[in-house]
Amino acid sequence: MNEHLESEPAARAAVDRFARDARERRGWLRRVVAFKDQGDARMRRQIVRWLGREYHEPTPGIVETLRSALQDPDWEVRVSAIIVTARIRAQTLHAAVRATVLPSQNEHGLSERDIRVLVASRIIAAESLASANPDDMDRAQVILRQLSDAPRHLVRSVLGLSVEQHDNAWLLLHALATPNELADPFPDPLPPGVTVFDRRAWLSGVVELCWVSPQPHLVGGDHLPWERPPRTFDVREHTPDRGFFITRRPLTAGAALQLGIGPFPARQPADATLAARLADTPDAPLALMHDEALSLCEQISARMSTVVTLPTADELECAARGTDGRRYPWGNGLEKVDAEVRSPHGVERFATPIAQWTDTRASNGVPLVLGGPLSPHCAGRAPSGAANGVRPIVRVR
Repeated sequence: MNEHLESEPAARAAVDRFARDARERRGWLRRVVAFKDQGDARMRRQIVRWLGREYHEPTPGIVETLRSALQDPDWEVRVSAIIVTARIRAQTLHAAVRATVLPSQNEHGLSERDIRVLVASRIIAAESLASANPDDMDRAQVILRQLSDAPRHLVRSVLGLSVEQHDNAWLLLHALATPNELADPFPDPLPPGVTVFDRRAWLSGVVELCWVSPQPHLVGGDHLPWERPPRTFDVREHTPDRGFFITRRPLTAGAALQLGIGPFPARQPADATLAARLADTPDAPLALMHDEALSLCEQISARMSTVVTLPTADELECAARGTDGRRYPWGNGLEKVDAEVRSPHGVERFATPIAQWTDTRASNGVPLVLGGPLSPHCAGRAPSGAANGVRPIVRVR
């Protein structure tokens, strides 16, 4: 399988090391890498979230790991550690939780609403750790009595209890506390036209593919759908039926020619800034109109005797988002948009240099696109009549 900085096996192996029993503590501390040195921020986020998923009480190793995470340079690691500390009830970290530094408004693209949620979560976590009641349900009631203005679903979300109100606050906390779960291995048999070499999947041995597994994914929410009125929230669960393969990058003219398709007319995005960005991108994606994108998929299908199509909007969002409901392919903050940064499923070039077509249409019949620098949110869907990128998929039948 593809290995990248949010590798589930690597994160879970680190979690197991950090959580070992205190009797082994002196020996393994000399052998393992400290938490702060466990890969980049994306890996450290996964380690903390897997700790919260796999363990329900603190050990010396877990406490030490969370103490380090609460002081991590990455804001997502720190917030994840706040939530996990409350959930496993690591009461010795009460003071450390209260002292944990949170980002400020507009930092990392976070809104005033986001900051209020994070501040409230830190207060709730601290109150939970100060409570003498070990039962989560009872702790929630105590906190609600002490913090009369705290939303009930927010308190329950921080403590990891079920909630009925799945709003923006819930989605943000869910993404910050949930590890990615990617199914493995590749399906057997593989769809026609898909081959595997060196643990990587390829379309006709030419175009690299990413495997999106039939796991539950959250789609929608946070970034309001374009055709909904303000304040509408639409988050739901989508499980790709049997899973699908999707091109790691949008197709380039060179890749299309290698597949025996083309040449295609040179199109440019209507927006001059996007056109300039595309022109400056090495090995730039093809920019095609929607009917041309459909024709390209049909030609590949005919040539390879398989079914190659555009993804639905839900499928493309799943490929970009992973299973945790994050906002962007790289996480929950709007950092520097880097074309090389991969989503949890391995997709690249989602947020730049150009948006990508889907097979989904708006209520007025106009096809929808996702991604691109104007809408890097995984859930951001927009109608388009311009030229956009093509990222075909092969579904498992």
